[in-house]
Amino acid sequence: EGQEVDVFGVVAHVVDHDNVMFLTIDEQRVEHVSVVLFKSSDIELKQGDIVRVIGSVDDYQGKKQVIGNRVEKK
Repeated sequence: EGQEVDVFGVVAHVVDHDNVMFLTIDEQRVEHVSVVLFKSSDIELKQGDIVRVIGSVDDYQGKKQVIGNRVEKK
């Protein structure tokens, strides 16, 4: 928990609110990764986009998720 991670994969699901975005990313090493992005700028992601997310691992309601610090669309 709290360690920095680098996630690379395909966006499988997006929920976009005003200042926060929730992603499910399919990657090769893990079946699914849940990502929370607190948006400081306009970013548009959709299902099927290939992304790299750098952030930290957090535990929320007994499940691991990544709090994204930076996202790059590939």
